Amino acid sequence: MLCRAPIRVTNTLDVHYGCDKQDMGVTTKPRDPVAPLFNLNIHKEGDDWKVQCNLTGAVEGTNDSVYLGAGTYPTGLAWYPQHGGFGTAAGQNEIYAIVSDMNSNRSRDAELEHCNDWVRAFQLTFEAAENAIRFATPGLGNRRFASRVAAYRGALEAVLGHSTQEAIARIFKASIKVTDQSHDFYPQIFKDQLTNLYMTVGDQTIQRDQNRWHHFEFGPTVPTTQLSIMDRMMASGRDYRNIQPSGAFHVGVVGSVALINLPA
Repeated sequence: MLCRAPIRVTNTLDVHYGCDKQDMGVTTKPRDPVAPLFNLNIHKEGDDWKVQCNLTGAVEGTNDSVYLGAGTYPTGLAWYPQHGGFGTAAGQNEIYAIVSDMNSNRSRDAELEHCNDWVRAFQLTFEAAENAIRFATPGLGNRRFASRVAAYRGALEAVLGHSTQEAIARIFKASIKVTDQSHDFYPQIFKDQLTNLYMTVGDQTIQRDQNRWHHFEFGPTVPTTQLSIMDRMMASGRDYRNIQPSGAFHVGVVGSVALINLPA
């Protein structure tokens, strides 16, 4: 099942998720999603042809969504003023990142946006296609057709009648081929194209990171006098810095409905 809410963790994300040292949260792509299993049983009944739709519901897939809780974290990084950048802490004062309750909550809200994006992607693709089939099935099952090709044509028309988005309609058209010379249903095409659409639509969520809307950065070194008693005692050889949102931080402004949409 897709994550609906991120989980608070207290281990730096590079340990478990291979993230950048400055990442405050991560939401992964869904693993093992399964498109709705759809098949058409075209059969003769007396002098007529009938259509039976067989449908098994979709599986969203499973993803992970985590964010750093408040605390102080080693980063393995150091600041190199001569180069104006960060590098390995070997032989240098290692940066220890201080995450406040406020910035931990900001990271949680950022990952919640990714969670919502993937849920919307599922709704626009797997769920929409499944609903089109489900809504078309009762009426289609009551119809009788004069020929096998007419039955396939009727099945295609029925599901298209309940497909409000052209992107989903294109997949039905690609998987239910109907001509006088050739008419058949191709479930693998349906599965592959719908799964690809789900992942492509969901991948729009990376725009939030590409635009640096979820980006945090290190602040300046925190003076020893402003550290907690425990951190003050451990300060030798350490460079304590607050984690803070960057100037491009943009959470709670662009919702999933605005960002995640089907292609034209």
